[in-house]
Amino acid sequence: MRNEDTTQHFPVDPADPFLSSLYTDMNHILRQLADKHIEVEEKSLYYESILRVMTHEIRNSIAPVASLSADLLKHLDHTSVSQQREELEVINSQAKNLTAFLDSYHRLTHLPEPEYKTVTIQALFTKLERLLQAEPGSGRIVYSAGKADRSTGKELQMYGDANLVTLALINLIRNALQAVEEQQDGIVKVDACIGASGRLLITITDNGPGIPSERLSAIFTPFYSTKSGGSGIGLPISQRIMQLHGGKLSVSSIPNVRTTFKMEF
Repeated sequence: MRNEDTTQHFPVDPADPFLSSLYTDMNHILRQLADKHIEVEEKSLYYESILRVMTHEIRNSIAPVASLSADLLKHLDHTSVSQQREELEVINSQAKNLTAFLDSYHRLTHLPEPEYKTVTIQALFTKLERLLQAEPGSGRIVYSAGKADRSTGKELQMYGDANLVTLALINLIRNALQAVEEQQDGIVKVDACIGASGRLLITITDNGPGIPSERLSAIFTPFYSTKSGGSGIGLPISQRIMQLHGGKLSVSSIPNVRTTFKMEF
């Protein structure tokens, strides 16, 4: 443990109950240490990607500001008022863009810790329907909530922060609606069930054009967006919300057939 070698484990000795219990606990600690190492590495890569994108965006925003302001200072006496106004408007626009970008970063990195409560999936879906009823194409959304136990008819439930999970779902459903907006037969299915692992699964599936394989690995990168005017934080926020719940968000896509985002709690 001092050398942080999590590949080694203590042998369980069934002949000695005390040692057997002790070694079992020590092996559990080693597994936790290994999991923590993986978590730290994942977070390090995550924040490195954010830093790279932020550096790129901030440089792109500041470059014209620096260039135009330097030009104004150099030729101030020979520049007309109208030209000064034009260049100042560009500088002001860049400043607003940079502020909006930093606000997006703040939203991404300052999500609250989940407040856990038990809520039925049906109640969660009803809330989503109300919130999205004014969304363009909301009539294309089909909700389906399975049963926790078919023999008793017990309703499927979620233990988590309903507000945060709702935010994650809205981000995913909006993306799906945008993917099918130009299709006559476009549909978005939101399903909930208990998976083979015994965990709650919520899937959002659309029959849109899909996501090319070369883009799949990048879609959760903060500020990455292929949409005009897109902030690129919707999917990273949804992914972060699932991480805060100890779950995960994954995606699979078959171009021109279907794209599915899977939330596993």
